[in-house]
Amino acid sequence: MEGRNSNNLKGIDVSNWQGNINFKSVKNEGIEVVYIKATEGDYFKDSYAKQNYERAKAEGLKVGFYHFFKPNKNAKRQANYFIDYLNEIGATDYDCKLALDVETTEGRSAYELTTMCIEFLEEVRKITNREVVVYTYTSFANNNLDNRLGVYPLWIAEYGVKAPKDNRVWSSWIGFQYSDKGNVAGVSGNCDMNEFKEEILDVKNNFKLYNATTKNISTYLNIREKGEIDSKIIGKIPAGEEFMIKWVDSNYLGWYLIEYKNITGYVSSKYVEKFQMATTYNVSDFLNVRERGTTDSKVVAIIDDGEIFRIDWVDSDYIGWYRITTKYGKNGFVKADFVKKI
Repeated sequence: MEGRNSNNLKGIDVSNWQGNINFKSVKNEGIEVVYIKATEGDYFKDSYAKQNYERAKAEGLKVGFYHFFKPNKNAKRQANYFIDYLNEIGATDYDCKLALDVETTEGRSAYELTTMCIEFLEEVRKITNREVVVYTYTSFANNNLDNRLGVYPLWIAEYGVKAPKDNRVWSSWIGFQYSDKGNVAGVSGNCDMNEFKEEILDVKNNFKLYNATTKNISTYLNIREKGEIDSKIIGKIPAGEEFMIKWVDSNYLGWYLIEYKNITGYVSSKYVEKFQMATTYNVSDFLNVRERGTTDSKVVAIIDDGEIFRIDWVDSDYIGWYRITTKYGKNGFVKADFVKKI
């Protein structure tokens, strides 16, 4: 894997073990990113998380949170416990991807543990509409995780080296914890030292999986207050733009109630082309989205069982596969055998 680079963001991660932290001094040390422990399992809330968040933000530091995973506890319950605590302490304006810290097995096999991690990560994404990152050690990744986790970015821990060794799950990292014995002004005792790439920063995912576009118009489609041709025009959709059909209103036959750029109103169905939406079929947990339409192609995303996605087209190069868009805006191919059109 690639090594440390002076262009990377400098970071630390902290918890209740560090006690009270002077984040002004931390910033003056050149630290730019602070990851804060929030929760562990479904039973522990870090009592310093709120003050760490507020004080780090007050100094203009980039803030992220992590959850210490306990494989003997339900994965989705842990995800909700994590996010509920962030909401409880008012920590909603964080800057970095939400991190899953996985470094114990509690007797789980690599397959079982990986499945639980995916359940946790997808639940966090579903609740928050924000992106995630996996924190673990090189040796732990090699011995206790499988390559299904490779669709998520990696924050890797390996000490005493300039570059982490390769592992069987990931080929690159966005975070590298290179020491657990750092000395930073403002922090009592040792703390973990990290370098982060810009990708650790998370922009809130405002992607919307639209289900329709315009047809038979050359300029724009009028959005009307009611489903009537003489109703007030409250917005316009340029030709070829995508939008969301919300429902068919029985009071206005031949019209769709739609949403476009925060405008909700009615458009004539004569000028609407609906996309083919779909969901999973005969899938127990997840449907893999692959880079190409082959079973040995790289997995680029995962679709939860029952989740809705959009079929973009059937690619003649990959018979038996659909090119799709997930609700998070990820594109790739899924096997047609596991798709049910809706």
